[in-house]
Formats: sequence, structure tokens, C-alpha cells
Amino acid sequence: SLFIVICSLCLFFSDKKGSHLWLYGALNGILCGLAFTSKQNTIGCWTALFCFDLIKLIQDKNKRQSFLLYWLFTGTGFLLVNACWVIYFAAHNALEAYWDVAFRFNFIYSERSTDSRLSCAWTTLTFLPSISPFMLLGFLSWFPSAYKLFKGKAALFSDYALTSWATFSLPIELVLAGLSGMNYQHYFILCLIPVIILFAHMITVLFANISSPTQSYKIAALLILCIASLPLIRHFEDNYMPRTPSSYTKVRDYLIKETDPSRPILVWGSRTAIYVMSGRYAPTAYFNERPLYLFPDEVQEKQWQELLTDITKDPPQVIIYTHDTA
Repeated sequence: SLFIVICSLCLFFSDKKGSHLWLYGALNGILCGLAFTSKQNTIGCWTALFCFDLIKLIQDKNKRQSFLLYWLFTGTGFLLVNACWVIYFAAHNALEAYWDVAFRFNFIYSERSTDSRLSCAWTTLTFLPSISPFMLLGFLSWFPSAYKLFKGKAALFSDYALTSWATFSLPIELVLAGLSGMNYQHYFILCLIPVIILFAHMITVLFANISSPTQSYKIAALLILCIASLPLIRHFEDNYMPRTPSSYTKVRDYLIKETDPSRPILVWGSRTAIYVMSGRYAPTAYFNERPLYLFPDEVQEKQWQELLTDITKDPPQVIIYTHDTA
């Protein structure tokens, strides 16, 4: 989704968009549909782009036709992607499963109390800026940008269009990422783009207020940026660098040596990477059993029946228990 968002921004702010509104709108809609396919709350970029375009329309009513044309084709592209998925799953007799997994279960999963959501929001607002000085400065730079934007400075939309989008985007991404009441780190990856843009804008404004910025100033700014980003390296190493040897690799080696790749295995727990690492498959759609516990009784009853039917029909040759904290 991060790459898709970057492509969308390049299309939206392209100088050539004006002469090919239908094409750029349709491509942007297709990108939005692809992002929506990966996770529904990744549409924050396009929500912010719509807000940005809407404010520009309010400032200049003569842009009404181009506004309507662009977003009409954007919506068409979005619907086209989703229509392709509907046709694909319908052709494979899996339309109901697609609806359940992609939409229904997500909505049930998102049924959280207000207290839970507020607690998640507070944790998010205190955790993300604390990752590094870079993230902190990026968040702090939102406030002066928001002040200029909502004060109605038209120049911000023309001279700093990308900054205006980022000002809309950051709070939208934070809200969408927290809809589930969870604050997993990967939920907030899309916040990086507006944070980087806002930080860059802050540096730009800083240089603009210096009468004659010399090469020394630029080098100093680059050093500050590098130093401020250093904690992100440790954060990346702690969370995303592979750990070898690990329980994953040991289980993988065992499965490759002792099991038949043409027969299924069942991993009980959230460590579903074992399937990919060993090249083995699950006998059921519930390769991750967690959804069996998340939903109301009537949904649970149907899911458990499906699971038991699947593993009875195609019994796994081994069952691997993986505790979440293992």
C-alpha cells in the first residue's frame, strides 16, 4: 500500500494531469481499489486528496467541471477493481466467503467501546512521536501547517500543494488506522508519508527565513535529519530483522524433512509464517485460528463447524501448537 500511495500522489500532482483528466482519474481510482483490496482503511490518501480538491473547488468555482470529471473517473476505476474481485470470487463459488472475510468480519472485529478507542488513540499519539526525534518533529510540524491551512491561506494550496495534502492526510490516517481499536505498528505505516512531507516542509520554511542559507546550513540540516533518524534503525532491527536460528527455522526444517508436501499440516496459533517457510498448506480456510474466537456466537458456531468438517475431510499429518508469545 505504501508504494501504491506514492504512485497515486505522483499521478495526482503531475503537471500533465490537466490535459488527461479521465486517464489520471481512472488510474488513481484503480490504485485506490488495489489499496482498498489490501486493507479497507488504507484509503486515507484518497480521502485526503478529495478534501484537498474540494477546498480548491470552494476557492475557485470555475474548477467544478474538472473536479467532477476527475473524481467520476476515480470512482469508476475504484469500482472496476472491486467488480473484478466480485466476478473472480463468484466464478469460483466463493462470493459469500469473500464478503465475510473482506467486509463482514472486519466490521464485527471493529465493534469496540468508546473507551477502548480513546485508549488506543492516546497510546498512538504518545507512542509514534516517541519512536525518534524525526517522528516527533514531523508530528509537531503538522500544527503550523494546519494553522496556515485552516486560516485560509490560498498560497499553501498552490505553492505547497503536497504539504496541504499531508496536513489533511496525517489525522485521517491516524483515525483510519485506529478504527479497529488496535495500534499494531504496521497499521501506521502510511502515516510515514505525510510525516516525511511535513518534516521536509518545516526544513524548507526554516531555510526560507534565513536571509542567505549557505552550504554549511544545508549540511547541518542534513546531519540533523540523519541523527534524528538513527533511532529508527534500532527500531527496525528489533522488530523486522530476521532472527536465526529461531523456532520458525527449526519447525521448518522438521516439516521439510518429516512431512509429505502433498498433504496438509495445521498450525494452531498465530505463527502462520510456518506454512510459507515449509511450503506446506492448511486443510482449512482457518489457517489462523484467531477468527474463531473473535466473533459472536452465531458466527463462531458456523466457523467451528466449517473447521471440523475441513480437517475431518482432509486430516492434517501434524498439528503444530504455537503460543502467541513463543
